[in-house]
Amino acid sequence: MKRVKVIVIILVGVILLYYGYLKIKLFIQTDSCLDHGCSWNYEKEKCDCSN
Repeated sequence: MKRVKVIVIILVGVILLYYGYLKIKLFIQTDSCLDHGCSWNYEKEKCDCSN
């Protein structure tokens, strides 16, 4: 029974880390785009630097 708990805790931890990674990655991309004076397209999740 202890082994099952450990596996579930590890699995939940990995899922949370992956979700956090995706959120942080999007934040960094958005921040970098805005720092360069561009706008962020949230629908396409892309930087729009048309001049």
